[in-house]
Amino acid sequence: MRHVLVLSLLVVLLLPLTACDTVTTKHPIGKPVTEDLLDELDGVWQVADPKVTGSETMRAQWLGNGRVRTMNLIQREGKEDEPEILRVTELESDQWGPERFAHIHVSPADQERSEWGFVRLTIAEDVLLVAIPRADAFAEAVKSGELPGRIESDHYSKTIHLTADRDALHEFITSHPIQDLFMVEEPGIFTRRNDNGRRAQENPAPDRGN
Repeated sequence: MRHVLVLSLLVVLLLPLTACDTVTTKHPIGKPVTEDLLDELDGVWQVADPKVTGSETMRAQWLGNGRVRTMNLIQREGKEDEPEILRVTELESDQWGPERFAHIHVSPADQERSEWGFVRLTIAEDVLLVAIPRADAFAEAVKSGELPGRIESDHYSKTIHLTADRDALHEFITSHPIQDLFMVEEPGIFTRRNDNGRRAQENPAPDRGN
């Protein structure tokens, strides 16, 4: 199974910054974004965190109906990466208003136990903020019976598999402060490059949210 944090480039770049614990879900969070995000997402994006080694760059193409095609522009070990299709969704809560999430299949879509990896996605002007789930928060919800699922662990990490149906998943997500479920204080930051190969914002200082 592909690592849950693959999410094309959006999440794999965060691995050096976080623990290896991961969270998957049987159903995507929220509904596909119907708004046209062509202007917000199309282009070439580069990680803006100096703690990440290398120069990670991806190209994103908005396909409509909540779908984004991404391609890693940095070849690894002489191999070209295959394009990935991300699903961008929205969910609204009385506590924190509308939020967006990005998902990718971490097992083939036609398998009975197909699962999605997911992150919180914030789109600002020429900046993407990516916040991974707090694995401990979801693990505690599974252990307490608040959220259906199972936990697999070894000496190094654990994976929380959420098996809740859509309604139960949405009720759980919307009943908690977003900062309790996602690492909004330490997001991965991507900046969009202009046509000359320079970052559109050399010193981005976006609002990271609460």
